[in-house]
Amino acid sequence: MKKFKVLLVSCIAVSTMLTGSAFASPQEANSSAIVLESKSITIAESAPTVYEDTTRTISNDVRQEKSLGTVEGIDKETGEIIDQELYKKSLLNALNTDPEKFKYEIENIDSLVAQSAANSRPSTLNDSISPASLVLISQGWDTEPYITSSQPMVTYSTSWIVEDNYRSSTAVNVKYSKSMKTSTTIGFSGAAEIKSKLSFTASKTHEYTTAVEQGATVGAWTIWGKRPYIKWTKQDYKGVWYQVWHNGSEYITGTIDKTGTNNRLDIAATEYWDKVNTAKNPNASSPTPPTGQPK
Repeated sequence: MKKFKVLLVSCIAVSTMLTGSAFASPQEANSSAIVLESKSITIAESAPTVYEDTTRTISNDVRQEKSLGTVEGIDKETGEIIDQELYKKSLLNALNTDPEKFKYEIENIDSLVAQSAANSRPSTLNDSISPASLVLISQGWDTEPYITSSQPMVTYSTSWIVEDNYRSSTAVNVKYSKSMKTSTTIGFSGAAEIKSKLSFTASKTHEYTTAVEQGATVGAWTIWGKRPYIKWTKQDYKGVWYQVWHNGSEYITGTIDKTGTNNRLDIAATEYWDKVNTAKNPNASSPTPPTGQPK
């Protein structure tokens, strides 16, 4: 049996803020600050890297069950252990059917017997691997969790904080501070056993804010913009979990696939874009910033 150990510049060049699909609109404003709405999307930056054949159906149902032998030393009516030595002997016989897999259990047989004695009356297991009124003896990784695929992702705003001084021969200063934020989910979701084994943190919203400060200077004949983005990697994991239990008459072992996804934060940053009116044409149309993914 395999086991794995597994820039900050801004200005208002004309009396009215530009509008358009690539420009953000104020959501909230006061005398010194404007919060701009972010029109964010999430896309894959490239195709996923697959580390194994994932076409096999993954399920949280029992994948395999196997009888390990007969339970002895318990009261068949109550399920209580009445002869611990006899129970221990029968449990060792069961575990020795696969001494490599059950090495931990064999080395800790006394504590398992004591645990079984304390839990010998029917109890509900914390997993769907076996029916609800059985006595759990031990559980752990048959195959430790490993990564099955990885894919780079990016969440970014298609709108920008834009300062338009494209048709002016005079530099100007920003009158109002402005900000815009984007967000995505970072962290792990899935089987608790994988989360614990790999020390992942629970999934939660991660935000990043781009800001433009009041008083920044924008040069003559210039338009520029800023927007927030977050790059992250989607990583899928899988492992095989086993349990050993008894139903009052026989010892049984079963395995189950455990899966989960960890969204790993790579970078949260600000993209900058600008254009200069090299012809110095006061009647030129202002360029529009790109709406595609950040470079």
